[in-house]
Amino acid sequence: MYNETSKEKFEETSMSDLPIGVNAILINEKGEILLGKRKNAFGDGEFSLIGGHLKDGERIEACIVRELWEEVGLKVLEEDVEVVNFAFVGEGIPMIEIGAVVKKYEGVPTIKEPLYCEKIGFFRLEELPKIFVGTRVNLELYLKGKFY
Repeated sequence: MYNETSKEKFEETSMSDLPIGVNAILINEKGEILLGKRKNAFGDGEFSLIGGHLKDGERIEACIVRELWEEVGLKVLEEDVEVVNFAFVGEGIPMIEIGAVVKKYEGVPTIKEPLYCEKIGFFRLEELPKIFVGTRVNLELYLKGKFY
């Protein structure tokens, strides 16, 4: 989360150099959230929301659609994605993280990037595993009902 060290890193980073992460908040019909266990990347062994980095000129909703397809094989339409929160994450590499709720999807999540994801599944909100710092803030804001 935010601390003096992250403040210093943020002040040393120009906004044009700041990576932007986009995270899908996808809840199934049982009220469980979709998470993936990270592998061979920062946060190895921790669970995170499905997502990735926004490409130059890409719409946030399009990024969510792309990442869900590339990483777990889910079909989503842009109109079924709603941006709900923004956060600055200062641990590790300073980043802007955007959380977006996915209201509707088709398919069953499967691992499509086994080099970077060890496991995927739906988890009860009351029994979440250790969550990766890069997506933790977006998830916490969502669970507290704090939307921008």
